[in-house]
Amino acid sequence: MAIMYHLTNTIRCFRRLPVYAAISGLFLAGLLSGCQSNDEISLSGAPRTKAPIATVNGEPISASAMFDAMQHYVPVKNTADLNNPALAQPVGRVVLGELIQNAILVQLAKQKKVPVVETEVAQRYNYIKMLEEHSNTTKPFDLYLRDEGYSAQSFAEEQIKPLIARLNLVSLGQTISDADVKNYYDRHPEKYSYPAAVHIERLVLPNQAMAQAAALDARKNGSFKNFLGSNIDEPLIGGADSSDLAKWEPLNGAGAQFPPNILQPLLAAKAGDILAPMQLQQSNWWVIRVVAKQPAGKLPFDEIKSQVKLDALSEQGMRSISVLELQQALQLAVQTAKITVRPPQYQSLVVQLKAKPRSPAPAAAQR
Repeated sequence: MAIMYHLTNTIRCFRRLPVYAAISGLFLAGLLSGCQSNDEISLSGAPRTKAPIATVNGEPISASAMFDAMQHYVPVKNTADLNNPALAQPVGRVVLGELIQNAILVQLAKQKKVPVVETEVAQRYNYIKMLEEHSNTTKPFDLYLRDEGYSAQSFAEEQIKPLIARLNLVSLGQTISDADVKNYYDRHPEKYSYPAAVHIERLVLPNQAMAQAAALDARKNGSFKNFLGSNIDEPLIGGADSSDLAKWEPLNGAGAQFPPNILQPLLAAKAGDILAPMQLQQSNWWVIRVVAKQPAGKLPFDEIKSQVKLDALSEQGMRSISVLELQQALQLAVQTAKITVRPPQYQSLVVQLKAKPRSPAPAAAQR
């Protein structure tokens, strides 16, 4: 449980919130044992119970909060993570450890006189919402969160508040002019801009004849609904549930995924067009309806100025020697925190979290 994680990873990317695999019910049955059958059910399916699974300096972490966080846990993000010993631990142990450290982060920010306040949370939420609705989901953001197992409140608690705490702590004592904030915005288009993109519906069909029939029907009726209704027993690879790709697909830049034989027609198409069937592989023909297109753009500076300032301050703080003091303060906060964990299988987690980091071995010893 490296404390450094919380200060070096100050900017989390919400531009592509993936769909995560659900966790085994066997573990959760034991985790939530004792919950009454008439308990309210959360969006992610967890029974809501007042009994905390852990407390941090008297503040509870509920079993349903842990369940929710487990639904969004990504065990491996890149090949370097494959050698991370923390990822060899059970998912519940890793997630609970992160929730405990997040709680301490928020508490430490309050102790350092830079508390997480609701206006900051609302502003960061709105910033993420605008960026997601332009660069990822074509659904309203609240519906997108719901489909990912979040409510607005659980997203704020699990994602935004720990992020704001990290940003506030790293930027502690930093000042910046309005001109430098605007300069930061101009120098970091990757954070505040979005590419030209398209929203499509598509059918993936097994042969050219069927694909041509689908295209003709869609041009006549304006959608795939009639074709799907008439061919429900045919071997549709796309199917009624997967024909609408409810997300913005980039048409340029590193995120563009379309092969050239699909990309070029999409670039020339306009909303409502039905493209001629295109073969990707043997027995794999795509028929595409262009639902909408959007040009590349950038979030208006005046609407996200407060968040740009926070990002700029945190980056400035990361270059300051004071960040070392904050790392030490966070380590001390974890080591001195009063942490209780109810499930017996996780009680050793407290010892692990409070363990002092090992000093690096001398260079001669490392050889």
